[in-house]
Formats: sequence, C-alpha cells, structure tokens
Amino acid sequence: MWIAILSSGLVLTSCFYDDDNPVNPEVPQESSELTVEQWLAKIPGVSDVTVQKTTATEANPTQKTYYYFYFEQQVDHTDATKGTFKQRVVLRYEGKDAVNVLHTQGYNTAAKADDLIPATLASVLNGNHIEMEYRYFDSSLPEPFENLEFNYLSSMQASEDYHAIVTALKGSGYLNGQWLATGTSKSGIALLHSMPTTTRRKAITTWISTCPSARPSVRASPIPELANL
Repeated sequence: MWIAILSSGLVLTSCFYDDDNPVNPEVPQESSELTVEQWLAKIPGVSDVTVQKTTATEANPTQKTYYYFYFEQQVDHTDATKGTFKQRVVLRYEGKDAVNVLHTQGYNTAAKADDLIPATLASVLNGNHIEMEYRYFDSSLPEPFENLEFNYLSSMQASEDYHAIVTALKGSGYLNGQWLATGTSKSGIALLHSMPTTTRRKAITTWISTCPSARPSVRASPIPELANL
C-alpha cells in the first residue's frame, strides 16, 4: 500500500519494504561464528570491508561502529556489457531483527565515521543504517575519472543501484527486519523512480526532493548533461 503526503511543497512518500524475499542459498546465513565484517565479506559483489568507530564525546558518549565496503554495480543497468564499477556503502549495524533504513542523499558519503550523519529514521527507530554513495561521486565512478562523460548518470540508473544492494543484503539472511527507504535531493527522486519496478516495498520517504516535470531545468551548470537531471 502506498501512502503519499504533500506538505509545504515537499513530497513525503512513506513506505516499508516487505521482508519476504527468499534467502539466497549461495550466501552463508547468520552464524554465531561470523562477525558482521566476515558476513559482509562473504556476500557476492561485496569487497574491501573495513571497520570504523566513532569518537566518544561528552555529547555522544556511546561509540558507534560503521562498516565501510564496496559493492559491485553495473555501469549501465540496461546493458551488462558496459561492465561494472564499485560503489561505496556504509552500514551501522544494530541487530539482525532491527528495522533496516536505506539512506541515500544523492552525493558522496563521508569517508570518516565521525563525519557521518545517520538518517533520522534510523536514529529514531534504533535501526540498521545503510548509506549509499551516489554514482559519479567521490570513489563511486562508473567511468574513469580522466574520461568522465556522465553517460550513465540518471535517477533511473541510481534506483537500480539501490535495488541491487538491497536485494543482496536482504538475501544474505543477516538483516531480517523490515526495510524502510529514505532519500533526499535527487537521490529521493531516484527512490521515487524505483517505485513502479519494485514490488517488495511498502513505503519510501523522500525529504526536500525536487519534483521534475517535462520542462528542463534552467539551473546553471558547467556540464550540459547535468542541467537536465
């Protein structure tokens, strides 16, 4: 069931993912012998898993552990022959039965755990926080840096990125809670674009997302391809 709320010019669409995805038999299921880092490393497509802890402060005395990793994505989700690239993902793990909050903000992901700002919903619900870096930002480049043409930069491509990582994580059997997606800016638009193609979502929440129409954007941009996103 979809719930759409229009408030103060913002599109707030709330939705939970169903958690009835079949478990991927190729991925080892949760075991008391596996750490979160080990479990992530065994998921197909996941590489370069590292662990960072936040610094305890007077305002935030509890340290949080974040798992940084890369996930192999298709450069072009409509043409597998275009190859793959690595996309940065960050996980703050609270428990296998906690709500899973996919947070996408449309830009780069902070390289240091201390600089990360968890999604509001993840904090309120004490849920697992999964943050994805938007394609073409920082280290998540579908094309070589020295030859960037932005041929695969679109909300539809980004929505397929989200679907791929959620499918992989849900299929691992380690994140068993319900899934909630929340996105801001153009990443929120990508989440909205993914609604017609994803049947296992009950709700998506976008914050401060622009509402594109048939009229091209008139914002100034040094790169013509970016002006019409």
